[in-house]
Amino acid sequence: LAELSETNNETVTQVRFLPDSTAPEIRFLADGRPLANGDYVPAQAQYEVQVQDASEYSVSDSSLVRVMVDGRDVREMAGATLEFLPAPAGGCTVRFRLALSEGHHLIEAYVRDLGGNRSENWVSVRVSSKLLLERVLNYPNPFANQTSFTYFLSKPAERVVIRVFTLAGREVWNTHLAPGEPGFN
Repeated sequence: LAELSETNNETVTQVRFLPDSTAPEIRFLADGRPLANGDYVPAQAQYEVQVQDASEYSVSDSSLVRVMVDGRDVREMAGATLEFLPAPAGGCTVRFRLALSEGHHLIEAYVRDLGGNRSENWVSVRVSSKLLLERVLNYPNPFANQTSFTYFLSKPAERVVIRVFTLAGREVWNTHLAPGEPGFN
């Protein structure tokens, strides 16, 4: 069927392309667990620096990502193995296995995306060969019938026992089923 007018098949519109102005986000993990400042990590662990970028393009060039441990580039550290994995949805993951000595360590990441946006982040971690129990809290405190406990372990514990006593020293409750994972419990 021939059309009477061919001009009704056209349209004119203005398209604007905005530049990417969002900096990439950086997350740190050790042995698959997200890291927060002050967390304990094993002396030997696999670390990940996850970079998420809002653009649809992955960070495919490893020179756009720099990872430092205690002020030294991980690529130059003896015994460190580095793996660079571009993410199909934007960003990348940098994996490395590293042995750290006892004490405090600083992990830093510097990233630049394809749009030139820069981002940096850091996390302070600790290594201890001893089993340490820290930041033991319960809420609410004082309590009548129910409370929740939180605590921080420096490394895995085979068994964690929580006991509740009255002010007079009489045990009123206990559990042997508390989690013993390293980090926040």
